[in-house]
Amino acid sequence: KPLPRFPFRIAVVTSPVGAAVRDVIRTIRKHFRGLHISVYPSLVQGEEAPSQIASAIEALNRRGGFSVIILARGGGSLEDLWAFNEEVVARAIFASEIPVVSAVGHEVDYTIADYVADVRAATPTAAGELVGRVWAEARESLPRFMRRILLAMRRRIERMRALLGQLKRRRLLQEPLEMVARRRRLLDEAARHLLKDAKRYLADARAKLAKVAAKLDATSPLKVLARGYSITCRADSHSPLTDPNDAPPGTLLLTRLHKGQLLSRVVPNKANKQLHLF
Repeated sequence: KPLPRFPFRIAVVTSPVGAAVRDVIRTIRKHFRGLHISVYPSLVQGEEAPSQIASAIEALNRRGGFSVIILARGGGSLEDLWAFNEEVVARAIFASEIPVVSAVGHEVDYTIADYVADVRAATPTAAGELVGRVWAEARESLPRFMRRILLAMRRRIERMRALLGQLKRRRLLQEPLEMVARRRRLLDEAARHLLKDAKRYLADARAKLAKVAAKLDATSPLKVLARGYSITCRADSHSPLTDPNDAPPGTLLLTRLHKGQLLSRVVPNKANKQLHLF
């Protein structure tokens, strides 16, 4: 697993009285004093050391919240470092969800823990450098980042200032009332033209309607009725009669006059076989 870019909480599994814990803490504090460092005490040599180291790694994973775990031990003989070659320690390191840095012995010393861990540091001091160096680099880069931020802010301010100058030069901002008055005059003129066109259109429509009404009145059947003519229809169908054979005796007729209407019934004329109305 990769180490976090900026580790905030560091757990150190080591003997609380050895030189290794002092070297790790002193080196980290040298770079950044604000880091949270927790020391998880454990034997680092002897028969009980492997189980204590494995238990410490497992407990830190259950507790959670740590950015990295450092396994630290100073130099010694092969027998002194043998706890870090035990299978139980290797399995605990491999199963850890928190990245593990192995810092056991001197630069020439290698243990199985070095190969299983996510990162190997040659010494406890080197482990402190590995964790604390990123903060030192960040602190050194901070002035450069601040300069870049300030430069970007100045450029943005200049762009906003130029845009504000362009807006101030626009006529709408220089003479807002005059612009409103001019728009109002244009609107009034457009309204007058619209009203004039509407009146002209309405007058033309009325004239056309009058002509059509005159033509309809001239051909209206009511004009014919006014001259004394009438229209006779069958009362049941209102169909105009043009042939007496269409009205056999007994047919009820409706005669439309200029003023009002008449109802009549067809009766036979036995003398001359002609049909008459009564």
